[in-house]
Amino acid sequence: MSRVGKLPVQIPDNIKVAISGNIITFDNGKVKKNYEVTKGVKVLFENKQIQLAAVDKNTPSISMFVGMDRSNIKNIVQGLVTPFKTVLEINGVGYKAAVDKNLLTLTLGYSHEIVYALPKGITAAFEKPNLVIITGDDKVMVGQTASEIISFRKPEPYKGKGVKVSGKAILRKEGKKK
Repeated sequence: MSRVGKLPVQIPDNIKVAISGNIITFDNGKVKKNYEVTKGVKVLFENKQIQLAAVDKNTPSISMFVGMDRSNIKNIVQGLVTPFKTVLEINGVGYKAAVDKNLLTLTLGYSHEIVYALPKGITAAFEKPNLVIITGDDKVMVGQTASEIISFRKPEPYKGKGVKVSGKAILRKEGKKK
């Protein structure tokens, strides 16, 4: 069986858990999330811990689903406690971003502004005109949103202009020599 799948997931006191069949419902008062566990994986909830195990231990492919389900459940619980956050850095002369409700407007050196509708549950904020902070309670959606914003203008290797995750190093190239 998966080593990750053997570990229990601790549930904080402010999150209520309800299990019906293979669907687990998490509720922290503000947000309600459902997760469907893979068939062949049984769920045990006791002492504020969720423990996953394979129904048939002789089937090796169920083991990977136990680990995947445990990681997904842990990410849901962690997102309900503290939202996930990704900081994007916009580098370039005249490159900037602005937000209006759930629309992100990016000026990235094209002839037009890019208007990006933020998915439900994702918010964007700014510390400076060139730092975009994306937050949300779903780890996958935060990463997917950041990836889509980066794809509008990837950082180029000569000057480093473009959108990148803050703190991530860009492989830089040397320019022309005379």
